[in-house]
Amino acid sequence: MSAHLTEEEQIEALKRWWDENGKSLVVAVVLGVGGYMGFNAWQDQRQASAELASSQFEDITELLTAEPQLSDDNAATVSHLASGLKAEHADTLYGINAALLLAKQAIDKGELAQAEAELRWALEQSEAENVSHLVRVRLARVLVAQEKADEALALVNVEEQGAFGSLYAEVKGDAYVAQSENAKAALAYEAALAGLGAQDMARANQIRMKLNSVQASAVNTEEKGA
Repeated sequence: MSAHLTEEEQIEALKRWWDENGKSLVVAVVLGVGGYMGFNAWQDQRQASAELASSQFEDITELLTAEPQLSDDNAATVSHLASGLKAEHADTLYGINAALLLAKQAIDKGELAQAEAELRWALEQSEAENVSHLVRVRLARVLVAQEKADEALALVNVEEQGAFGSLYAEVKGDAYVAQSENAKAALAYEAALAGLGAQDMARANQIRMKLNSVQASAVNTEEKGA
């Protein structure tokens, strides 16, 4: 606006500017304030939801810690709380952990099909790479236990295995054993051992027992064929 305009001309120019831009300015301000308030409300809601999920998961872990062998009543309580977490917090780690707990309960009761369903749900929900690896390995074990070795092998056929290479190799060995492919199982168990650290002595002993078993079976098979 020119500094040489008279006061009346300046007022008239401001009126024209307001007529042309005033409404859009008001709308922009309202949307800006509304968006800011809406974002804060969304953050508050997410925080409250996370706190509720955390509290519910703490209730579950307290029951599991206080009573490792759950009574029927407490097992039902854990199942109810875990199912609620799955339903209400499916997109969080709490929901995925709840599914893992439900899968464990199902395995303990010999309900492998239910365990498979819980683990498949968890695998679909998990976005974090390490969580996906963990769920995939557990699901593969359940598939092997259900005599679905082919599905288990397909499931663990992943290129990027991160720190889970040894676990994947062990599951492959178990699947090959189920298929009576002892030579392939031996190679898988050897790979599993090679991927262990010095601190994994307990797992190393378990895998060696499996390896010795398939190697002995392979020798017996060769002797019978000779």
